Amino acid sequence: MKPLVFLIVFGFTTLTSHAQLRLGVKAGLNSYKYNGSGVDDAGLSRRSGLLAGGIVRVPLHNGFSLQPELLFSHEGAVWTEPGYKETEKLAFLNIPLLLNYHWRGLELETGPQIGILLSAKQTVIDGSQTTDEDISADFQGFGCSWAFGIGYRFNNGFGLGGRYNAGMNSLVDFDAVVRSSGFNVAVSYLFGSNR
Repeated sequence: MKPLVFLIVFGFTTLTSHAQLRLGVKAGLNSYKYNGSGVDDAGLSRRSGLLAGGIVRVPLHNGFSLQPELLFSHEGAVWTEPGYKETEKLAFLNIPLLLNYHWRGLELETGPQIGILLSAKQTVIDGSQTTDEDISADFQGFGCSWAFGIGYRFNNGFGLGGRYNAGMNSLVDFDAVVRSSGFNVAVSYLFGSNR
């Protein structure tokens, strides 16, 4: 494990030593829900939540840059029926590694994202009774997705963007496939930016 960490740090340091590294912050809203063969679609809807974190932009060549991010993200899903509501609240630390292309403010991005599950809780409202339960044991400790995004960055460093994250692996530890996919809309700011 130590050699892998060393190689990643060495490679990142080497890459950024010749580039104009830009740091930034990001915050926005998520809208996620489950899909896959293990998901009961009856009454299923999206769960909205917040995302916030940091951005590193490493310019490469001709408008391309590498953009790793570290984002705290609320995700999950909601099932409703008359007199019944079940909400699964997942909290992830997401680490996207995006290839970003920017031209005259327009930005396109794509790349993989690894999510580390921080917590998984379930709230069930059945009539007048409410129960809360920790369901972390039902989930794997991580999620993988592929991100596709578009946005616009102003000359002052502020940006607006939207992204779709397509879940690629099952989040649960049993024989069903339950993936988490969703959209987010965010505002970001790159320090010292000219875009």
